[in-house]
Amino acid sequence: MIVILLQSFVTIAQENEIQNIRKLYYQNLPFDTIAVYSNKMIPGLGMQNFSLYYVYYDCKYYECEESLISDNPVLRKVVLDKSVNTSVLHAEFLYNQSGTLIFQFQRIGSEDYFYETGRECGEERFYLKAGKPLQVRILPCEESEYFDEIEMNGSFSEGILARINQIIKDGKNHQLSFKQVLNSMN
Repeated sequence: MIVILLQSFVTIAQENEIQNIRKLYYQNLPFDTIAVYSNKMIPGLGMQNFSLYYVYYDCKYYECEESLISDNPVLRKVVLDKSVNTSVLHAEFLYNQSGTLIFQFQRIGSEDYFYETGRECGEERFYLKAGKPLQVRILPCEESEYFDEIEMNGSFSEGILARINQIIKDGKNHQLSFKQVLNSMN
């Protein structure tokens, strides 16, 4: 009985944390965006298009809530779009006020798959707290009679944990790149 109550409490706490992340994702703040674009021809593959957006706010220029005030611009989100031929990657990294990665969304797919089936696929959502997974949601491309979406809470496979470690590393690299871009603009 105590184990069931404890599990229920953990699940409720996790769900509250995930709801807070969703609110932050949709929070309407004054923000600025720095965009980086690249296009190049890759022999045998065709044109590669790359777009990277740093979404940030700077309280020096906007009125901010007291809890958001910082001396430096605060990176809120990184959006990455990359396409080669008909394959498409869309990824988003969301950071909290202290610069910790709290959410990563990724969709890998092809335009052909969407046009043929009318179904998005290859979506992954990673909800994080202090570098640890709260919840992982995966919408695979393969349709199955057993699942349409995989949702994991609590216990994660080694493969998922390795993926999360890579996401955190990528998130830190985006933060460093953002700082370098800002410094180059000053």
